Amino acid sequence: MIVSGRGTLGEFTYGQALVGKTIRPVLDALALEHHTCTRLDELDFIADCAILRAIATQASVALILSSLPNGGKVSRRHDEPCEYQLVGRQHASDEPL
Repeated sequence: MIVSGRGTLGEFTYGQALVGKTIRPVLDALALEHHTCTRLDELDFIADCAILRAIATQASVALILSSLPNGGKVSRRHDEPCEYQLVGRQHASDEPL
């Protein structure tokens, strides 16, 4: 199984941050072996070893692909202005919802 590793450093979407906190404990609870690939230069080695182990043991394995190697998303800095698009109108960060 290949899992998109969202919710890591720089992630600012609440739902994805929640998934980032829970994906590993859920896989552990299912007794499913998992490995996280955080660098492109280690992907081939981890994928090859995980696939060979899954075949040899007839057990599932999950590869969690981190969003960091491809740049991921970078949240805005705290001192930058923040504007949201709400149903066709602009909402400034200092204006109450």
